[in-house]
Amino acid sequence: MRSHRDVSVYSYRSHRDVSVYSYRSHRDVSVYSYHSHRDVSVYSYRSHRDVSVYSYHSHRDVSVYSCRSHRDVSVYSYRSHRDVSVYSYHSHRDVSVYSYRSHRDVSVYSYHSHRDVSVYSCRSHRDVSVYSNRSHRDVSSVTTCIRQVGVVSSQTFGIIMYNKSRK
Repeated sequence: MRSHRDVSVYSYRSHRDVSVYSYRSHRDVSVYSYHSHRDVSVYSYRSHRDVSVYSYHSHRDVSVYSCRSHRDVSVYSYRSHRDVSVYSYHSHRDVSVYSYRSHRDVSVYSYHSHRDVSVYSCRSHRDVSVYSNRSHRDVSSVTTCIRQVGVVSSQTFGIIMYNKSRK
C-alpha cells in the first residue's frame, strides 16, 4: 500500500521463517519496521520531530531494548544476556545518569545528577553490600558497608538513605 500526499508506505513480506513488516510516513518522518527470522526478532521505530528512536533486538537469550529522545536528550537502554542484565538511563537537561548492572550475585546501581551534584551508588555481592551517597549543596557524604546473611532488602537501603549526616 502506497500513498503520495503524506507519503506513507506500508509493506509486508513473508518467506518461511522470515517475516518483514515496514511502515514509513513522510510528514513527521516516522519509520516503523519489524524483522523476524527464527529466533532473531528486530523491532525499530523512528520519529523525526522530537527525534525519538525505539529499537528492540532479540536473539535467543540476548535481548536489547533502547529508546532515544532528542528534545530533553534522554537515552534509555536495556540489555539482557542470560544472567547478565544492564539497564541505563541518561537525561541531558539536569544531567542525570541512572545505570543498573546485574550479573548473577553481583549487582551495581549508580545514579548521578548534575544540578545539585548528587551521586548515589550501591554495590552488592552476595552478603556484602556497599552504599555511598554524596551531595554538593548541603555537603553530605555517607559510605556504608553492610554484611547480612541472605539478600539485603530495599527497606535497609531506605533506612541508610535517610540517615545522611549534614554539615
